Amino acid sequence: MNHTLSPNAPPLSAQQSHLKAAIQAELTQTRVHTLSLFDAIDEQDFCRQFHPDFSPVGWHLGHIGYTEAFWLLGQCQGETALVQEYEPIFSAVQSVKHERIYLPPRSDILDYLSRVQEASLQLLHSTNFDPEHWLLRRAQVFYQVLQHEYQHSETVVIVQRLMGQRGLGPQFVSPSAPAAPLHIPAGTLEMGDEGPRAYDNEHPIHPVSVKEFWIDAAPVSVEQYACFIKAGGYQQPWLWSEDGWAWREAHSIQAPLCWSEQKLEAPLCHVSAYEAEAYARWVGKRLPTEAEWEQAARTGLQDIGAVWEWTASTFTPYPGFRPYPYAGYSAAYFDGQHRVLRGGSWATARPLVRASFRNWYHPWVRQIFAGFRCVSSSCPDSEGQCSKQ
Repeated sequence: MNHTLSPNAPPLSAQQSHLKAAIQAELTQTRVHTLSLFDAIDEQDFCRQFHPDFSPVGWHLGHIGYTEAFWLLGQCQGETALVQEYEPIFSAVQSVKHERIYLPPRSDILDYLSRVQEASLQLLHSTNFDPEHWLLRRAQVFYQVLQHEYQHSETVVIVQRLMGQRGLGPQFVSPSAPAAPLHIPAGTLEMGDEGPRAYDNEHPIHPVSVKEFWIDAAPVSVEQYACFIKAGGYQQPWLWSEDGWAWREAHSIQAPLCWSEQKLEAPLCHVSAYEAEAYARWVGKRLPTEAEWEQAARTGLQDIGAVWEWTASTFTPYPGFRPYPYAGYSAAYFDGQHRVLRGGSWATARPLVRASFRNWYHPWVRQIFAGFRCVSSSCPDSEGQCSKQ
C-alpha cells in the first residue's frame, strides 16, 4: 500500500516538517560519509574478500542500497522494481558470502544507490508518518535504514583495517594516570529503550536490580594490557575460562590482533572477550554485566565511544521481547553463543553510541574495534579512596 499524503490530508504540523528536514539531512549526510569511505579503495580491493567472516566492501555498499529499497520502497510503498534489480546479489538472505566477490561495476552500484535514495526522499516528502502503519509510525523505518547504513559503514572500516589502511582513531586516548574507579551504588535500572531509533532487542524497558559495584573510569589501555602480556598472562591457564584457554591454545594466541605498543596511552583494541576475561581475572576484577554497564553509562560513565566494550552477558531477549520489524535481526542470534558489547567505537556513528544499544559477536572475534573495562563488586582501593558518582 502506498502511504503518501492524499490531496485532502491535513497540512503537516511544524513538528512533522522539522522531523522530515532532520531525517533528510541525516540521510544525505550519512550517504556522503559512506561514499567517502571508498575513496581510497581500488577496483580490486572493492571486490576482494579479505576475511572469511567479512564480505567485500563493495558488497556492503550495494547491500546498503538494497536494504533501503526493500524497506522504504518495497515494504512501505509496494514498489519492488528497485528491490528486485539486485536482490540476488545484495540480499543477505539470497547471496552466499563466499560468492559476494562477483559484483556489478562500482559505477553501476553507485548509480543504484543514487536512484534508491532519490525514491526514498520522495517517500519522505510525501508521507505523513501514519501512526497506524507498522513501519512509518514515529518515522521508525527511516531510523532503521539509517542505522543499518551506520552499522555497515563501520563494517567497511573494519575491512579497511584488515587491508592495513586504518588504525585506531588518534583522537581517543586514556589519561596517563588512570582515574579511580567509579562507584555505582545499588539501585534499580530501567533497562532498555523504546524510542523510535531503538532496535527490537532494546525493547521493552524493564526494571533490573543492580548491586553496588565499581567500574574502571576508562577502557583498559595498551600500556595496562602490555603489563599483562609481560607477566605471562597468555601462558597461565588459571586466568582463562575453559573455552577461552582452548581457543588460545588452538590458535596459538600470544597477543591481541594487530598488537602494537606504539600508542601506550590508547585504549586497547582488537581483543576478544576471552582475552578481556583473562586480564580482568589477572587484576582481580571481572567484566561488567550489560546491566551494570548500562547503569554506569546512565550514571555518568566517561570515555564511551572509543572502543566497543565486552561484557560478561550473553545476548538474550529482554522479558516481553517482540521481534521488529522481522525476526532475523535479533532473534536469530539468541543462541547462547554470542556475547554483548556496549558503547561504540571511534568508527561508530554517534547516534548508535547510546546507553541502551546492544552489539553482539562470538566471544573469540577480534577483528572488530573492541576493548573493555573492568568492574569489582567491592572497592578496589585498599585505602577506600574510590571515586563516588
